[in-house]
Amino acid sequence: MFRSTSGLGLGFISGGGTPDDDVGLITFNASDPSALTWTYQSRGTPHLELGAMQYARFGDKGVLVAFGGYIDLSVAELYDMSLIHVYDVDSKTWFNITATGDIPLARSEFCSVISASPDDSSFQITIYGGWNIHEQTAFEDVYVLAIPAFQWIKIDVPDNADTRLSGNAGRYQMSCALYGDRQLFSVGGLLILEEVNTIVNMQSCNTSWAVARMLDTTTFEWHRDFTPGSAAYAVPDRVSKIIGGGPSGGAKVTSPRGGFNDSTLASIFRKTVPKYAATSPTLTANNTDTTQSSVPESSTSVGAIAGGVVGGVVALAILGSLLYVFRFRQQRKGQSSEDSAQEWKKPELSTHASFHRKSNSGLHEMHEDALPYEIDGNNFLEAPSADLQAEPPIFELPSRR
Repeated sequence: MFRSTSGLGLGFISGGGTPDDDVGLITFNASDPSALTWTYQSRGTPHLELGAMQYARFGDKGVLVAFGGYIDLSVAELYDMSLIHVYDVDSKTWFNITATGDIPLARSEFCSVISASPDDSSFQITIYGGWNIHEQTAFEDVYVLAIPAFQWIKIDVPDNADTRLSGNAGRYQMSCALYGDRQLFSVGGLLILEEVNTIVNMQSCNTSWAVARMLDTTTFEWHRDFTPGSAAYAVPDRVSKIIGGGPSGGAKVTSPRGGFNDSTLASIFRKTVPKYAATSPTLTANNTDTTQSSVPESSTSVGAIAGGVVGGVVALAILGSLLYVFRFRQQRKGQSSEDSAQEWKKPELSTHASFHRKSNSGLHEMHEDALPYEIDGNNFLEAPSADLQAEPPIFELPSRR
């Protein structure tokens, strides 16, 4: 599993192997581009595989929140979804927290995103789908883990195209990304129908089941269209009913049920890291100097950039398809020419062929632009025997004495 931070220039990698392997947590520090570093930490790192890991801006440098997946893939042992692993980036310490509420069934290979309330009083991790190897079940459900309350909340999605076509449909192994803290962009994955125990999109895309979909993490409505200019994220009503407050934040429940089991944890979740503000160069009137201006994450320029990136990807995909079709047609055209050539009855020399003819002045090569000559198929000439070289004599090596 991999997670990065936009403000600190850090990336974190964990997972893989078995519990007996000392996999640990690997940190990539790119805060100083001239001195990139890798560090490894094994102390207290839980074994995580095919679960989820998100970065939340709590504490002095933020925390990693990990859950789900396998304790040991080799024996298919799954984590209980109530067990939440928390890593404090500043102190480099792991903690365990027990979540309450609507605990999801144990699963792996689901996807997750994280959104922050406008006032940073709470963060919501939204998960979608997944796979339970013991039940051989794929999920199509949606849950939210509200932090710092550490409450699981089951979300009733009003209209889901997958379940509308089949009540027992489920997805796993998809990839998810979040745009504007609000739109969960789900791509790919395996779609299985339990009633026939069949993966319907294993070999190719299925027109009945969308490859890419967007879930609005405020209204929890599925869409097939990407709308970069949509409204900003607001705390869902279903969540605020559990943790208090409203769409703009103001969460009242700021700790797990019964409180934090560690005073250090309590202090970590009492403060948040400020939102990262991207910077971009701005040209002065004479176009000779540049200054740095702060651009909030939700600014129009970021939306335009993201929209441009998405548009660029779509354009490249279309261009690739056109090139493929063009190349395929050229190959078909070439194959057709070869098939036609096989139907000729008389052998004909190509204008681009290079061959030699014998003359008194030696060998001469025919120019490639010369006109072709056709051989009469009824007349054959045999080379005179004088042109043939006699068989060379055989010499015997002298024997050793």
